This record gives sequence, C-alpha cells and structure tokens, in this order.
Amino acid sequence: MFFPDMELAAREMLRVLKPGGRFATAVWGPPEKNFWVTGITGPMNALLELPPPPPGTPGMFRCSDGNAMKELMLRSGFSNVSVTEINGSGEAESVEFFWSFMKEVAAQIVRAMSDADEHMKRRIDEAVLQSFRERYPGNGPIVIQHQALLITGTKRS
Repeated sequence: MFFPDMELAAREMLRVLKPGGRFATAVWGPPEKNFWVTGITGPMNALLELPPPPPGTPGMFRCSDGNAMKELMLRSGFSNVSVTEINGSGEAESVEFFWSFMKEVAAQIVRAMSDADEHMKRRIDEAVLQSFRERYPGNGPIVIQHQALLITGTKRS
C-alpha cells in the first residue's frame, strides 16, 4: 500500500521468489470496515480542511479493494492468487484511552497534532471523541472491529 508503483513492486517480489514459492501480504480492508482509523481521520481532515489524496496515492486504504489487488497480482505474473478477509477486534478501556493511545503511536496523527495550535488540538480532541462516543455510547471498555485482507499468490514452477 505504500509502494509508489505497486505493479513494479509485485513483479519484483515475484522475480525474487523461487519457482513454486508463495507470496503473502496483509493490507487494510476498506475504510468502512476500519472505524478505528476513519473515526479519527474523518473529523481531523474536516477540521484541518485537508483535501483527499489523489487516486492511487500510497496510503493506508490504497489496497483495500480485494478484486483490484487480485487483478494486480495476476497481471504481475502470480498464479493461485487469493484474497481473504480477516476480521478482528481490539479492546480499549475507554474511548478516551483509545484516542490518547492513538495520539501517541499513529505517525500521521502524531504529525497532524504536533502541527496544530492549542485551539485546533482541543477542537480535534472534541470532534474525535464525539465521533467515537456516537459509535460507542456509554462509559467503559469498547471493542473496536477492524478488517484486513490477506493476499497470497504463487510463482509458477
């Protein structure tokens, strides 16, 4: 998802595999299946008035279309290509805890928050917390669903 030229990268991965070798990667599924990030980036992007990235730009959800990824792998020369949805969840002790954690570990969020002035940081905090409280009403632990795609393929013998 972060390679500038994904087809070139896939062809190079195929090239270095032994005949019969298998390739596997995991990428994030679609945004609507990953609220753990869109519940943050949606409000942040709106407040910071960030334009959407151009299509095809490297990024977190660039590979979230399983059919497109399968076609890319087949075009690059892989055989036996499969895409499997992997659903999971993570628990946080509260909405506030999760947001605090993400502000410390997610590079894109850390950068955006460090660039914001104190007034904007408070507005972002309020908007993100509201976004999560709407999705997870009440106090206490929350269980956050997410989805990734497992993409596998084989180099012909």
